[in-house]
Amino acid sequence: MARFARSIAAGTLLLTVVLPACSDDDSAPTSADATSTTAPAGDRPADDTLQVLVTNDDGIAAPGIDAIVEALRQDDGIEVTVAAPAENQSGTGGSTTSGDLTVADATTASGFAGHAVRGYPADTIV
Repeated sequence: MARFARSIAAGTLLLTVVLPACSDDDSAPTSADATSTTAPAGDRPADDTLQVLVTNDDGIAAPGIDAIVEALRQDDGIEVTVAAPAENQSGTGGSTTSGDLTVADATTASGFAGHAVRGYPADTIV
């Protein structure tokens, strides 16, 4: 993660990683086991794609979200999804929008397709 952190100038960035589901088999590793036995990114099987949701509070066009998305895209084993506020919402992390949300197709500063939410940062992950 340190290689990505250097690209972020300031602000809050939420990175959600969705790991592939384990079977109900008792021999499946626990989360503690998985952490200690995780293979390096280059050693992942091709069908073991990691799904990553990237969001922030600065808006979809902010340089910080663009930097992390571009860094994550360098790994073929990662599928990136972007959902962020349509506009800068810094300092509003504890707020949510009541009622329906408006979501529009949008892009990051580098042109990566994502979803712009007319609302607060917490609204982007519902």
